[in-house]
Amino acid sequence: MPRPVLVLSTSAALLAAAAAAATNDPTLEPLDYGRDIRPILAARCFTCHGPDASSREAKLRLDDPHDAKRQRRDGVTPIASGDPDHSEILLRILEEDPDLRMPPEGEPLAPQEVALLTRWIEEGAVYNEAWSWRPIDPPPPPEVADAEWPRDPLDRFVLARLESSALAPAAPAEPRTLLRRLSYDLVGLPPTPEDLDRFAQAASLAPRSALEQEVDRLLAAPAFGERWGRHWLDLVRYAETHGHEFDYPIPHAWRYRDAVIRAFNADVPYDRLVVEHVAGDLVDDPRIDAASGLDESRTLTGFWWLSQGTHAPVDVARDEADRIDNQIDVLSKTFLGVTVSCARCHDHKFDAITQDDYHGLSAHLKRSRRSIVELDPHGAIAAARESAISSRRAIEASILARAAAAVDDGDPDASGILLLADFAEPLPEGFSATGHAFARHPDERPQVEVADDAVRLAPIGVASSLAAGESFAGTLRSPSFEIAHRHLHQRVRGKGAARVIVDGYFLDERNALLFEGFRREIASTAAFTIASWDLDRYRGHRAHLEWTDAGEGFLEIDWIALSDDPVPPTASDDDGRVAIEAAPEDRAALLAARSRPSPSPIRVLATTDGTPWTEHIHRRGDPSRRGEIVEPGHLDSLDAGRPSPSDRLALARRLVERNHPLTARVMANRVWHHLFGRGLVGTVDDFGALGSPPSDPALLDHLADRFRTDWSVKGLIRAIVLSNTYAMSIDGDPRGESIDPLNAIPHRANLRRLDAESLRDSLVVLSGRLDPTMGGPGVATHLTEFMEGRGRPGASGPVDGAGRRSVYLEVRRNFPDPFLQAFDLPIPTTTIGRRNRSNVPGQALAMLNAPLAHEMAASWGDRIAAMPGDDAARLDRMFRESLGRSPRRDEAAACLAFLAEERAAASFGGVVGEDDRAAWAALGHVLLNTKEFLFLR
Repeated sequence: MPRPVLVLSTSAALLAAAAAAATNDPTLEPLDYGRDIRPILAARCFTCHGPDASSREAKLRLDDPHDAKRQRRDGVTPIASGDPDHSEILLRILEEDPDLRMPPEGEPLAPQEVALLTRWIEEGAVYNEAWSWRPIDPPPPPEVADAEWPRDPLDRFVLARLESSALAPAAPAEPRTLLRRLSYDLVGLPPTPEDLDRFAQAASLAPRSALEQEVDRLLAAPAFGERWGRHWLDLVRYAETHGHEFDYPIPHAWRYRDAVIRAFNADVPYDRLVVEHVAGDLVDDPRIDAASGLDESRTLTGFWWLSQGTHAPVDVARDEADRIDNQIDVLSKTFLGVTVSCARCHDHKFDAITQDDYHGLSAHLKRSRRSIVELDPHGAIAAARESAISSRRAIEASILARAAAAVDDGDPDASGILLLADFAEPLPEGFSATGHAFARHPDERPQVEVADDAVRLAPIGVASSLAAGESFAGTLRSPSFEIAHRHLHQRVRGKGAARVIVDGYFLDERNALLFEGFRREIASTAAFTIASWDLDRYRGHRAHLEWTDAGEGFLEIDWIALSDDPVPPTASDDDGRVAIEAAPEDRAALLAARSRPSPSPIRVLATTDGTPWTEHIHRRGDPSRRGEIVEPGHLDSLDAGRPSPSDRLALARRLVERNHPLTARVMANRVWHHLFGRGLVGTVDDFGALGSPPSDPALLDHLADRFRTDWSVKGLIRAIVLSNTYAMSIDGDPRGESIDPLNAIPHRANLRRLDAESLRDSLVVLSGRLDPTMGGPGVATHLTEFMEGRGRPGASGPVDGAGRRSVYLEVRRNFPDPFLQAFDLPIPTTTIGRRNRSNVPGQALAMLNAPLAHEMAASWGDRIAAMPGDDAARLDRMFRESLGRSPRRDEAAACLAFLAEERAAASFGGVVGEDDRAAWAALGHVLLNTKEFLFLR
């Protein structure tokens, strides 16, 4: 029953009080709907009165200003602009009768929430777009009273807020403390005692230039890419196995990891990095790494395929939909800081993202293919290919001068079949090839072949991987097609693999089960044979074909046909192979050309573009319930009526346009988060209504605007760490803990625990075992006796990870490193821009009992015991290596007493030998368990 239009006296009194509280302060800035009001409505009202029509009550939408402000038939106006007394939403919120009060479940709105809603209505109830959707528009740095304190323009934003809160910034951190913080933040490793001494001395003479030199040194270090590349791997849910039941490996995943590290070390502009991730296979100017000679742009597209994977799904279309859902989730959170995947089943309940937006992105991904691509280091294979083709043509020209014209091999009888390709052209429309094996043009196809003792004309109507010889590798792919016939037949010969890929499913290469036989080994080099597939189970699904020549022979495909007849179509036996009279030396030359060696390709997991495919809305997210057709797109609310991006490259370029409101903001906030332990937007992966608003919108826009001028990540990091804001100590104004308990302004530095990788890497550094080698396959996980289950690796890796940095340890979804996991290494499921920061007993137990901690402490003790000097000198070295400072007098006395006790407990107390090393190892283990070692000040 509709509520009568009346105002209860108690509610009226409460409403009047709320309105008075809301409007009495003339210094208050106008409220912002996206920042102040929408979070309240989204959390308490939109479930019943939001965008989801299926759950909407009373036919009322409070997220739509037109509906919310329209007078209803019963005379009620939900939100009366400028008139809180006649706004039904407030009356219902303040209603005393629990049967009439809103929201109907949960606690009533808090008084401050009521006051905000009241004040917003009083101000006109303006619905404006979310703060993150608005253009980046930084104000000039504000004026401040203490003009001497700011070192960088960003300092003025911070200081202005401090001054307005009657707070003073903390004093600068002591030089050794600051360098330890810098070293961990920029390269993830502790500074050496020599680094600390050099900086402390230089800072006493010229603080600014000394700091700049250290920052530039660290930014130029190869370890910078390892540190910041690891941050990035969290965003793209990097792993080297697929998880699920058998934890199958993701092929060549480590090459993506290495490309990321190189990109951060090279300071590849961020807009370029985004484009290469989204569509590096489509750029006209691929970025080639100078050292490896590899196509980095294509390699970075591998991030799309680092997701979990289900082997043998019963519903392969749903499996693809789930995989694309994860890809969209990672794309939108990583680059845009929005949760687009919430719109898979219905329009987003809180943000301006529709189901059309979601499926528009899905359309881009549905035509994108997971591919193992053969890369050409330094172009050596391309040069060898060109030389091989040229040599073969010269030999063929000599032979063909004496030969009759070749005849076409003929096509099958076309009755009752769909001829998918007859290869009159080596690459028919829609076909594509990677690598260097397959002919792209008619003049690349062999014209003459050697068979037994004969030289014959080669068939001309085939796709051939003999363009340059048998040692060249490559892959040929067909266009996508809908499976409308039960049987697939293809006439092939050679050595390689032929594969049917349904709805992008690829794990049949590990465990076929429901896809038994969809991948076939072709082993018929002498004569063509017909291979057939029964596709009946997947009628109506999308499929494409793939042929791979690994460089150990050749593959040729004559024709491909689809039919409902299990018997292959008939074709002429005349395949055009007319015998030619050739001299023995001609035959020998042909064989030599055919077996000419090729440089080996480097294979990477990458994305290739496939056939544009019609995408439908999936009703309630179910791919079997198709709705309207959706064109490839972006987020309509950000595109303002512009044409939708037609492919992934257009989409990628849309993301990095200068006027895009999200991309620069999101990355600038990520950088701030990693340097301060807290982002200006605390929810670093969610800039939407359910995320937290920025603590300082002006500063965030200032940083984003600076960042998008050159998109230099190193440049933004350098500016921030050279600021006085970054240099503050953790000991701030005592009043700040009550005025700003979360340190949101900030008024001091945050105390931060070392992340998992920095902690482990520090142990390895102190042990003296650090191997600075960069790149390469992941080091196998050290397996404990408790790590059991399907997919368990056959062999365990070393406890110390062979001394490699943590970024090079194998990341197995089902068998993660237990030590790193104890310190909040994230599970690689989706984007994790902000790791959990737990403080649990398991962490103390890991530092006390883990084999890694004991082994590293023992190696550290051995190294310290072998150093020249007395105990006091060795102790000082230990403190400076682990804590960045010398021991205080009381600490030194306690540690020396501890050493004496450890030596006395041994059978040869006091003798420098095995027992002395054990004493130093025990002391090292104590230092590793101190809070000062585990935390950054």
